[in-house]
Amino acid sequence: MNRIIVMSIKPKFGYRILSGRKKFELRKYCNQDRIRTSDMVFLYFSYPVRAILCMFRAGRVYEGTRDELRSIAEKFRDNGLGDEDWTYLDAKRPGMMIEVRSPVRIRRITLERLREAFGFEPPVSYKILDPDDPLYKYLARHIH
Repeated sequence: MNRIIVMSIKPKFGYRILSGRKKFELRKYCNQDRIRTSDMVFLYFSYPVRAILCMFRAGRVYEGTRDELRSIAEKFRDNGLGDEDWTYLDAKRPGMMIEVRSPVRIRRITLERLREAFGFEPPVSYKILDPDDPLYKYLARHIH
């Protein structure tokens, strides 16, 4: 069974992923499981969009310090990461660099709908959904 992740993202970065210009997403470590290759990631676009608009399959996931990840990213042509992306990571603490594979726009699922139907609150970074969660089952229907 595929794991489903809901990841919060600023709209300007989410649209770059959706357009295919941004090939990697950076994340600080959280006190939960790491994102893994083949996880399905649904992007929740924060204010002012406040909706899930797209999904992608996680490709390779790299872990390391900002400098280590930057060194890896430089090996990929047109990786879509800019200075603003890199300042998000702490220089000393480890983080993740997630390869974005096959981003797809889905029908907009608004925060209002997510709250009403599933009691959803946007995660600070990302949340791994439990397969028994009704939101997991709902989002799983969007996976092609």
